Order: sequence, then C-alpha cells, then structure tokens
Amino acid sequence: MTAEDRQVPKQILEQIDASSIQLRLRETSFSSKFTKTLFVRFKSNNALKKLIADLRRAAKSRGKFVRDPHVSLLYKKIPVAVKKELASTIRLPFKEVVFDSIKAMRCHLPVRDRADVKAWRIIAAKSLGR
Repeated sequence: MTAEDRQVPKQILEQIDASSIQLRLRETSFSSKFTKTLFVRFKSNNALKKLIADLRRAAKSRGKFVRDPHVSLLYKKIPVAVKKELASTIRLPFKEVVFDSIKAMRCHLPVRDRADVKAWRIIAAKSLGR
C-alpha cells in the first residue's frame, strides 16, 4: 500500500470533529456470520448517529447506515450450540463502553477465516476528543 492509498482515509478522518462516544450494552449474542461469531451489541445514541453521518458526509458515501453497533469478541468457526452457550453465560462487569478513537481498516470482503482477519491493516486513525 502506498502513502497515496492512505491519504484519502486520513483526510476523511481529519474532517471528523467528534468527542468520545459512550454506548450502553444491550446484549451478548452470536450469529452464523464469521465476523459476528460471538459479539456484544450496543444501544445506538445520538453521538454515534452523528459520527456515522459525519463519516458518510466526509467520505461522500451513500452506503448503508450501521444499524447494529457491536464489538466482536470472537471470530471462529464453532458449533451453534457452543456459541449459544457462550452468549448466554458471558456476564460483562460493566454496562457502558467508551470509544475514544476511530480507525480506517483495509480488508478484503467477505471475511471468511483467520487468514482474512490477519490481513487487515490500519490505514488511518484518529483520537476522538473528550
């Protein structure tokens, strides 16, 4: 990847003027999708919606709006019964998470296995103000 390839994502992130975002936990869940094997789902809020709108505007994107804010805990091919048990037994010791940075990643889609995840690269990053 050339410096020029990194410039556009960096310029997009530089246009974002956002503070850290605090999101409340909704649930721990699982899916058949590799990148959502086991994950924590969050409740959206106005700060997140504004950040997404600002990113879309800066990128001149007409892409889909993120309707399922989450953080993946595990990427792995495991039986549904195991995923279900893990999701039902995990109890996190907090109710909210503060997100204080944003990163643009280079990845190939769809993500199907460990090798695809290991190939991800950070191409731009920005701290979100407090």
